[in-house]
Amino acid sequence: MTITNNFDTYEIIKELTYFLRNQDVISTTNRGVTTAEQTGTMSGGDNVLIDKTNIKNIRSVTIGVSSLSYGTDYTINTNYSNSTIKCKVDFGEAKNGDYTISYDYGTDKIYPDYPRVTDLSFDSYPRIGVDIIAVNSRENSIYGDAIHKEALVEIVIADTKRSDLEDLVTSVEQKIKNNAKKFYYFNYIEPYDMSPLLIQDKSKTKVFQRNLTFKIPYHTELIS
Repeated sequence: MTITNNFDTYEIIKELTYFLRNQDVISTTNRGVTTAEQTGTMSGGDNVLIDKTNIKNIRSVTIGVSSLSYGTDYTINTNYSNSTIKCKVDFGEAKNGDYTISYDYGTDKIYPDYPRVTDLSFDSYPRIGVDIIAVNSRENSIYGDAIHKEALVEIVIADTKRSDLEDLVTSVEQKIKNNAKKFYYFNYIEPYDMSPLLIQDKSKTKVFQRNLTFKIPYHTELIS
């Protein structure tokens, strides 16, 4: 029995992380990244290797006059935990024409995991972490050939100034709501919950934190 249209939690987390980085909810200056472009000409190849290490996100990909979409037209093959590995943009098929790829490289403050709370310096804030905290599954067909899945995504947001934290929480929530149906690895995402204000007391300076929870509903995996 093979499951198709698979609900890939790892790809969902990565896509949401790329999305928040590209939306500039934290500025490139505060993230510690630089935006740059690579241009060239494709002649029947199916991928482009970015001639730079420590890539954090691909902002846009254009071939000729066509602007390509993440997931549908290309995927990103890299290891963000290893700053020495170069990023490859895979198209899945041969391409021809002049290309432009815009990307960010450097350090970052938006990650596909939870922010560390014990050893981060105050310069490490603001900070955003993305992870999936629950996936519920149930049979979605009387014939037993489909599974319905829902996931809860938690976005952890922390900053050293409460007013800045609340602005960041509002920005993250609004950006996701405005693009709720525009993701590739899932069909739709909606606000679900917000945590109370959490305070980490680090002696003279406090770190304020809120956790936003979003629900990804109505994803069906087909079983054949």
